[in-house]
Amino acid sequence: MAQEWTVVAVEETTADDGAVPYWVIVYQVPEDVSPTGEWRYYLPKAAVAYRAAEFGMDLEEALQLIVHEPLLIGMHERGELQPLAPALVDAVTARRQALEQISACRAEHVAVVTAASARGRARAGDPLQVIRDQTRVDPIAAAAIRLEIDRRRLSS
Repeated sequence: MAQEWTVVAVEETTADDGAVPYWVIVYQVPEDVSPTGEWRYYLPKAAVAYRAAEFGMDLEEALQLIVHEPLLIGMHERGELQPLAPALVDAVTARRQALEQISACRAEHVAVVTAASARGRARAGDPLQVIRDQTRVDPIAAAAIRLEIDRRRLSS
């Protein structure tokens, strides 16, 4: 039976030196995962747009990948899935592999965003809305990042 991980909050913080801003995604998790019933996932703010670029995703897809990352990492460590390596494949393949892994993860775990409404409308009560509001995936910057990833992949 699938465990349920629910995104209950998103907080903002910085590294100790204040130089790197982070998102802290707070999950409500089963007690066998954490005795406190809470899991906190720290992610540099810049990583959101970078994930979109490296996997050829839009912001919504990148957010789905990000909220499933703590679960995917565990599945990688247990050998249930191969680690994602977007730098070793083209963007179309990287996106497909990531979406397949999210689906496999959902079969075992469920990461739930509360009160999400239809795409494109205001998401009152959706903890991820703060990330949406503060993150812009610039298509030109994303293309430049992916071009550099592909250049390095093809030159090695």
